[in-house]
Amino acid sequence: MKGQKNHKETLELISNAKALINTSYYEGFPNIYLEAWSTGVPVISLTFNPGNLFNTYKLGVFCNSDLNRMKQSIETNEADQFDKNEMKAYVKEFHDFKSAAERFVNAIAPEVISHIALIISIKVLF
Repeated sequence: MKGQKNHKETLELISNAKALINTSYYEGFPNIYLEAWSTGVPVISLTFNPGNLFNTYKLGVFCNSDLNRMKQSIETNEADQFDKNEMKAYVKEFHDFKSAAERFVNAIAPEVISHIALIISIKVLF
């Protein structure tokens, strides 16, 4: 598994895993989490639980910096309890390009429409 992989190869490798293990202490919001969840693979994270997502959406195991907890999770195959379809649905609902674009348009639409109406009313006056 040495060397650089293209995105398709990376997703294929992830999709064949039982879980994605993350031991990083420094993360923003890791894209690798989204890649794992989009293929139905749960994440076992030692230190990082963005927005409490693991608990809220049942996306994997957060070990709260406890190496023994992580070890136990791996040894007991805790990742097997998570629903692959729920993980995929989470990514589709909150991180899919189309759904993100729709949320963006819906958020700005009233503002844009009011500006257009104002411009039209000004043009009518002159």
